[in-house]
Amino acid sequence: MAGQNRGFFTKAKSGDISIGDIFTDVFRSHTKEENGRLFAAGTSLATPAESDMLAVWVKPYMFLRIFLVGLLIFLIGYIMGYYVGSVFFYPITFTVGAFLVPVTVMFFFWEMNIPRNMTFGSVIIILLLGGMLSLIITTILNNLNTAETDFFLYIGVGIIEELAKVLAACLFLKGKDKKYILTGMLVGSAVGAGFASMETATYSIFLTGGWSFENLMLRAVLAIGGHVTWAAFTCGGLVWAKGGEELAPKHFVSPKFLGCYAIAAGLHAAWDLSPYMWLYVVLCIAIVVLCFLMIRVGLQQVVQTSLLLNGGSYTRALKDGGTAGTVGGNRAVDSQVRLQGMNGVYANRRFALRETLHFGRAPQNEISFPADTPGVSARHCEIMSRNGRIYIRDLNSTYGTYVNGKRIAPDTVVELAAGNIVSVGPGKELFRVDIK
Repeated sequence: MAGQNRGFFTKAKSGDISIGDIFTDVFRSHTKEENGRLFAAGTSLATPAESDMLAVWVKPYMFLRIFLVGLLIFLIGYIMGYYVGSVFFYPITFTVGAFLVPVTVMFFFWEMNIPRNMTFGSVIIILLLGGMLSLIITTILNNLNTAETDFFLYIGVGIIEELAKVLAACLFLKGKDKKYILTGMLVGSAVGAGFASMETATYSIFLTGGWSFENLMLRAVLAIGGHVTWAAFTCGGLVWAKGGEELAPKHFVSPKFLGCYAIAAGLHAAWDLSPYMWLYVVLCIAIVVLCFLMIRVGLQQVVQTSLLLNGGSYTRALKDGGTAGTVGGNRAVDSQVRLQGMNGVYANRRFALRETLHFGRAPQNEISFPADTPGVSARHCEIMSRNGRIYIRDLNSTYGTYVNGKRIAPDTVVELAAGNIVSVGPGKELFRVDIK
């Protein structure tokens, strides 16, 4: 699949991807290995290194299979309940009907999460726990919505419900490791799917006088442009704003997040105010297009990250022909690069740069510091050689990593040049990059 995806990622890097490009493998026959790798994502068995994430990714296909199986179960339940007259099948029909489309859309975002950094079990937990939490927050905040006209009432509903979903998603996006836009969209879609499914079940079973199949079908058909995609768009914007940082209040006032949130809340309000079916369709198309544009930004992010870690080579990034090295394997040594200790524990020591050198107090690091070394974390930073180019990345250390006296952003890859001075922490652990 790596070779087949080469053109896709080349277009993704330049922002030329079309919606059709994403779905070209939907009807392709997939192997057991591909199916197994998909559901093992997020585990130690199937989570790729960032430099390898393009090579193991398969375009979305399972979401359609999930939908078709769910649709079959729904139709069987409907026939048995409405035509055979067995009320035993009513709960099955309404439960599947409420969850089917939201879960299908969520599963699409699960497959689009190229970093493969979340387990399927964790996504299901987010769907259930995040969906319920967002409903609880909505219930609490709705007590503050005292508008007397429908216009301002539904404006408030849009603001409150989209805020509730974002707040619930924050529990799962707060860490520095949640830095990819595609991951943010996945978490948002999971919270939105839980919210939408539980709300649809409530409206269709209880608030319409009991077992309203018409309400269920209407909400199911329109679900693709509702809570799931609104939340995916907003949470994608939040991760776009925060990057590899720990989630902080400043990210909620970032123009990237505020813009996405305002759009989602506005579309939500327009949806609730709409008196026309054709306007629902227009609003559905609008949020789908916006989510696609967000996906394109997310694709650019992962492609650029992987290429940077592979020296700009698509061949290495996609592992075409088996030419790429193993990240973290430290099997290859770049004889042209040396790290010269300038000060601190390793003053006057020289190190040949392997494919990856890890720095920190933990004994498993190639460059390991004594436990009492001030300013150095257990896993502090790593320096990598990729295709003749040298990179450094801070591993979310406490006291930071510095290049020529300037602190680099956590979990961000920065290219090094000959003569650069690297400081592991703000103290005295200094190294110079020497390149022949």
